[in-house]
Amino acid sequence: VKPAEVQPKEAVTISVSIANIGGMEGSYTAVLKIKGVKEVEKRVTLAAGSTEMWLLLVDREEVGSYSVTVDGLSGSFAVVAPPAPPPPAPPEVKPPVVPPIKPAINWPVLGGVIGVVIAVGLLIFFVVRRRAYQALIHPNG
Repeated sequence: VKPAEVQPKEAVTISVSIANIGGMEGSYTAVLKIKGVKEVEKRVTLAAGSTEMWLLLVDREEVGSYSVTVDGLSGSFAVVAPPAPPPPAPPEVKPPVVPPIKPAINWPVLGGVIGVVIAVGLLIFFVVRRRAYQALIHPNG
């Protein structure tokens, strides 16, 4: 009985050697049983000293163990459940998209900088204007 283990509906080969070990031609009926239930029989007529191979293919759908007998000879095979399919791949987890953080505007500092720039600008303006005025009033220095 080969193979010893199959999946549902897979074929199992059962081979039986029928031999006439006597000195005269003879007939014989071989009966194959699976789990004690007659499956098939074969009648053979063999010359003295000859042998014949009987090959059968059987399959079963139900998972379980099956005993095979042919007139006192025995064997077995098992039908096993097909392997479970591999689990699906986990979905790809992408990190959430976080928008870039804009720095907060520090209004007091910005106001102070703007105030200083305006003050320096006015100071330069008045200094330049005064020199120009002095140059007009006192052309020689």
